[in-house]
Amino acid sequence: MPEQTNERTSRRKIEHLEICLNDYVESSYKALDDIVLIHDALPEIDKDEIMIDKRFLGHDFKAPIIVNSITGGHPDTEIVNKNIARAVELLGLGMGVGSQRAAIKDSSMERTFKVARQEAPTAFISSNIGVQQLKELKKTDIERIINMIDADAIFVHLNFLQESIQPEGDKNAAGCLDKIQEICDMVDIPVIVKETGAGISRETCERLKNIKKIGAIDVEGSGGTSFSAVEYYRAKKEGDTVLANLGEDFWNWGIPTPVSLLECLDVMDIPIICGGGLRNGIDVAKVLSLGADMAAIARPIVGPALKSDRAVLDLLNRYIDGLKVTMFLTACERLDELRAIPVVITGYLNEYLTLRKIDVRKLANRTK
Repeated sequence: MPEQTNERTSRRKIEHLEICLNDYVESSYKALDDIVLIHDALPEIDKDEIMIDKRFLGHDFKAPIIVNSITGGHPDTEIVNKNIARAVELLGLGMGVGSQRAAIKDSSMERTFKVARQEAPTAFISSNIGVQQLKELKKTDIERIINMIDADAIFVHLNFLQESIQPEGDKNAAGCLDKIQEICDMVDIPVIVKETGAGISRETCERLKNIKKIGAIDVEGSGGTSFSAVEYYRAKKEGDTVLANLGEDFWNWGIPTPVSLLECLDVMDIPIICGGGLRNGIDVAKVLSLGADMAAIARPIVGPALKSDRAVLDLLNRYIDGLKVTMFLTACERLDELRAIPVVITGYLNEYLTLRKIDVRKLANRTK
């Protein structure tokens, strides 16, 4: 039985990639489209002088971008981590590997993760494990996944929406807060608590605030890839009508990315990574202008990463160039200046934030 479970876990990794590449898995509402950055017709700065370097969790980045946890744990995923690692090393960015649970269960899968550090010896790389798995892992297991890639940090991911739709999903969330505190006390690298597409609310942040030594939060709100949608396709393929129907019902479940970001900022004075539907450099600038420290990208990288490191490099350069152009057109020479420019929030997002008592008028009337 354990061997069958390991095989299923490994196979799931490649199935997720294939679905993200070939099927429509986007949330229907992209809240970032309701955000407008005010154009400056006379920026009075030299675009070539714009600086986007960032120091985050003790590491120097050449741009505030992390390729978020995508994969690992299946033989065919090694090339993905290899190509991403090569690109982030060249560009001075960061990356997270996918859940390392498969490598704990099957040591032959370690190479699909180790390749990241082999190809990116100086880049910021984060380990990754699900909060549910913390209940079954020993300290030696945690040390193993960190040492596997000489990690600079460790993601503890929260994915109960996805687990609720998976045939093999772990739906026991009892005791997870205590386990997060335990790993924070256990390791000597930053622990990043990370959602996976459904966002983190103000109320959840209030509980996380009581945990000592959390290094950062990765909000990962809705508006990008829906893992309920991903699991819908898996269930449909396996003929599981009940779970397929649930996947369809919860396709758009979650807290929109900018809402999650602003609510977390409202509660916690902690570095924040923001992902969930960032599809270009303008989106990166939007979340940075709302207060994120780093921007995260995942699904758009999948296709390029399956092709070559050059394809990943080209896409990431497009994000970087888009960020710089947005800064130029809003007269920002430094990243911290983005936090002072006016941000107009319209439509459904405006209504949502207003009901959650976020002052959208104040954001719209900021001045540098």
